[in-house]
Amino acid sequence: MAPRDGCDRLAADLTAFVQGELPAERAAEFEAHLASCAGCREAADGIRSVFRLTGAVEDLTPSMRFRRNVEALLRKARSPAPRREGALWRLRTAVAFLRERIRTSPRFRLAAISVGVHSLLLLAFSIVVLPGMTDKGPREFIGAIEKPLVGEEPPVRPGPGNDSASGDPEATGPHPRPHEALLPPLDAPPLPDLRGLPPLRARTEHAAITALLGSTIDDGLKVTRLAAFAGEGEKSLEAVRKALRWLAARQEEDGSFAPIARNPGYRTGVTAAVLLAFLSDGHCHTRGEREFRFVVAKGVDHLLRLQHQSGRHAGLIGPAEGHYAYNHALATLALVETYALDGRRLPRERAARIRAAVSQAIGLLLHSQRTGGGWRYELLPGAVDNDTSVTVFAAMALGAARAAGFAVPKESTDRIAAWLSGVTDEAGEAGYQRAGDRGGQPPTLTAGALLAEELLGLSSVVRDRRAVIVKREIADPHGSLGRNGLLRFYAALAFRLRGEAVLRSMAPVILGRQQADGSFRSGEDLHGVHGGDAFQTALEVLTITTAYHWAGS
Repeated sequence: MAPRDGCDRLAADLTAFVQGELPAERAAEFEAHLASCAGCREAADGIRSVFRLTGAVEDLTPSMRFRRNVEALLRKARSPAPRREGALWRLRTAVAFLRERIRTSPRFRLAAISVGVHSLLLLAFSIVVLPGMTDKGPREFIGAIEKPLVGEEPPVRPGPGNDSASGDPEATGPHPRPHEALLPPLDAPPLPDLRGLPPLRARTEHAAITALLGSTIDDGLKVTRLAAFAGEGEKSLEAVRKALRWLAARQEEDGSFAPIARNPGYRTGVTAAVLLAFLSDGHCHTRGEREFRFVVAKGVDHLLRLQHQSGRHAGLIGPAEGHYAYNHALATLALVETYALDGRRLPRERAARIRAAVSQAIGLLLHSQRTGGGWRYELLPGAVDNDTSVTVFAAMALGAARAAGFAVPKESTDRIAAWLSGVTDEAGEAGYQRAGDRGGQPPTLTAGALLAEELLGLSSVVRDRRAVIVKREIADPHGSLGRNGLLRFYAALAFRLRGEAVLRSMAPVILGRQQADGSFRSGEDLHGVHGGDAFQTALEVLTITTAYHWAGS
């Protein structure tokens, strides 16, 4: 046998020969070969060296824990694979991943700590700090602007100029979504320069804010008070609702309400009067019937857009032609009532915008008070001519502003008292521009003067005489009550402030004048004819709803 052939044949059993595991004959053959083959002897010596090294290593006995783990792995390998799905499995996987990343990555660990700290600060702010800005708790604060309003489209309502109850759906589209009308802040113009006047400061946020005409009581209490002070509670409440639905259907796209065609200059005043009617029944930005809230939001936006600076007429609301002092006074009153009802519930930017508008409007009224202590059609400071009609509207706006927490100088109310005193005759009847110049006209201005004095708390020796004159006119079956909506409103509000019930005697007259569609016609009214049916309807609603605000309620 050639040496190479012998090496190849014995190589497979060389390890067994070194370990002494071959039979004797086979081992003898290996011994003979190794004696003559240096390569195989070297290979055998290498194998022996390896076995000597392994013999020096101690035996390792696996622990019981190691055996249990191996057995568990074997059982898991033999069992079917679990289904890895479902929210709980995904949550566990995510938690495991985050835990591993936090353990192994310093940068990830730092980012996780930062996110956790900021989350805790935000939670503390929302629970502790944010509700503290109002007088409400967290749940009540968050629910102030109701979610059903946001993002919903109100129903399509008939457009203006349609006298039918159903209206023409194509006359106008639906109102915009509430977040378009309520939430975007409007840029406030700068405050007017009112040198020489005390600054207009609102009371602290914790002061009680009240309203002259606004109401948020529920329907049950409304019916109770209407029954007590206006007669039939359910019938009166239904009359108010029908009138408001009729008014809502006639709001124009810009948020305004149109007066009659021959008096276009009264649009701002008519719009403000309609807004006051909705506010008086408890419908504002954040409360009341959903459809009516859109009406109020659009109307307020319209008034805010009208306010501008124009020379000495800084902050004027309404057109600068015609009898715009009426417009400005009524618009001021509407914005005051809006702020009084909604100031704490609206988004901060919206509330601040309305409050700035109120401050400017009040400032212009104070700035334009005339030498005699009253106002005239034009808002011109220093002029000498005044009239009681405009002065009563201005006094209502200032009285409501003072009730809502805005500063109204006593000097201004003292000058109003002086004007009303100077224009009143000995019997207590107020004149137009001087005492006794009303002749045989109905005592509308006397009722207005009584309202101004009661509202502003003005001392007057003839106030009780005025009350007698107004009561006599209300009780006279041949008097002007049935065609004098302004007298009815002045009287209802003035005697409400006096704590006397006169609305009950006027309610049948008012309810009897309502049309089937809910409106009140202005054609035969002594004063409503200037503003049209929308103004007349709003005035009747304001008169009926004085029952909600009975003195001491």
